[in-house]
Amino acid sequence: MTRKQATIIAVFGVVVLVGVAVGVLTKKNGGGPVSPGGQAGEITATSTPKSGEKTGFTNEVPKNAELTKPSQDIPITSKSSGSNVSNYKVFNVNVSVSGYNPSEIVANKGDVVEINLMASGGNFDIFSRSAGFYVSASSGKIGKITFTPSDSGTYDFSCRDSCPNGKIISGKLIILP
Repeated sequence: MTRKQATIIAVFGVVVLVGVAVGVLTKKNGGGPVSPGGQAGEITATSTPKSGEKTGFTNEVPKNAELTKPSQDIPITSKSSGSNVSNYKVFNVNVSVSGYNPSEIVANKGDVVEINLMASGGNFDIFSRSAGFYVSASSGKIGKITFTPSDSGTYDFSCRDSCPNGKIISGKLIILP
């Protein structure tokens, strides 16, 4: 083996070792890019959840929380008893570079919540890891999410993929017991 061949093999070996080391470190940190103020692999500025933990959720409800007036409030009745068991509430949320309006939505546990995301002046999205929803909307279009929160408490939401000028906009979904 010539000196030139030995040097090429040595350089190749070092490159392979560096690549393996970078791959192992990236995998340990959750993989993916680092978000502003966060750890590798995070989607939002909240921390990576531990097993069984909801990120962006607290079971505390602000004492002064008042129900948000929905654009539609449709009672859901039980077929067997005929009594009102919950409500289907529709909330229109406008989003622009200034943020979400309203940035706080308060509903009751058991309500079916529909959020109509209406974008103005660009492409935007709304995401809640803890409540388990994501939808995007482009200017003049509506993105729709429908879900039923299972726990009372405060759920954080924010932009994920379409944040205005790289700035994270956020809000809260408060579910009363």
